Amino acid sequence: MRGNAICVILLFCMFSIISYSQETRLSGTLKMHPWVNLPVIDSNEALGGHHQVATIEEMNAIPVERRQQGMLCTVLDDGFGKQKTYQLTGGIENKNWVVFTSDGTGTNVGDMRYWDGSKWIIIPAGEAGQFLKLSSSKIPIWFDLNVTIPVVSATAIITEITENTAKSGGIIESNGALAITARGICWGKEEEPTIKNRKTEESIETTEFPSTMTDLLPGTLYYVRAYATNSLGTGYGPQVNFISGGSAAPIIGDSYGGGIVFYVFQSGDPGYINGETHGLITAPEDQSSGIQWNNGSYETTGATETALGSGKLNTEKIIETQQTGNYAARLCYDLVLNGYDDWYLPSKDELEKLHLNRTKISNLCNGCYYWSSSEQSDDNTQGWAQFTYYYRTSSGFQSIYDKVSELPVRAIRSF
Repeated sequence: MRGNAICVILLFCMFSIISYSQETRLSGTLKMHPWVNLPVIDSNEALGGHHQVATIEEMNAIPVERRQQGMLCTVLDDGFGKQKTYQLTGGIENKNWVVFTSDGTGTNVGDMRYWDGSKWIIIPAGEAGQFLKLSSSKIPIWFDLNVTIPVVSATAIITEITENTAKSGGIIESNGALAITARGICWGKEEEPTIKNRKTEESIETTEFPSTMTDLLPGTLYYVRAYATNSLGTGYGPQVNFISGGSAAPIIGDSYGGGIVFYVFQSGDPGYINGETHGLITAPEDQSSGIQWNNGSYETTGATETALGSGKLNTEKIIETQQTGNYAARLCYDLVLNGYDDWYLPSKDELEKLHLNRTKISNLCNGCYYWSSSEQSDDNTQGWAQFTYYYRTSSGFQSIYDKVSELPVRAIRSF
């Protein structure tokens, strides 16, 4: 009975050794290294694994076709009577053998440690530009990897052009061996736009993608490039350009929107929208050479706003209070001119902008006061008026007048 038990144990041990050898593609006699706790092979014919040889010369004689990055080799005599273990790191040539330690202390700048499940193991420093990668056995190994920013081979020609939109896209030739984190197109009025300019960001994860630009200005020349970004940076495709549909954005002095542009909103102005063009238009002619501010009734209208953009609301308040009659706000409110019916009496500040750009506006009365829609806040009998004089370079005079005074009127509208 006892003999049978011994036979079973021996058979089990033999089966375990054979299975391990087949599973790891090793051949030769297995041993356990005394301090790294890994199987050691007394043969130069094994592929990878952990070898044991007598001298450094024998280690260097291991055939290249039997080598793998990360493999270990214990040399019993390093030429100085000491036993050392080496590891192939950064390649499989003899120059890639480096001393392997497992005591948690590195020997070179850049050495790193990993946990093998029972103790810390040193990974010797790789070469510049290499990356660590886990092997199938969960051992970190240095690999060469050619990492770059993405390569974008094409920016699609511009199609479906309207006043405010246009369609393009791009083709990503290479992700640079890293995951793409963003892709799309970027555009601007200057050449070689970047993602710091206007851009799209597409969620589609294909190498070829479409993309649509929005909020374009009419009649404007734009430059466009496709882009792709990975963790290393952003690559751009070739530049293309196009002109958006419609007419170019108007400037001061242009005939536009039923009249003449006399002011374009700037950053900080009410009504300013970044990337868009908006402003104020004056009627080409005066609507009256002299008319009262009110209909003869001194009522508080609440039309006391003076800022840019407040003239329309002031006009509506005056109409609501004064109702019918022949007076400045009513004249502008009822005006239908050149296809537009949204004219109004300008506020105090809007009227000042009209005066400041008077040289580009036709037929303003020289040396006259024009009515604004701004009521004097503490006196319902008076309203603000603007003095225009072509030879003054300042903002001119702004004064209050009795509402029954008859002053010229110039209607405006916004765009």
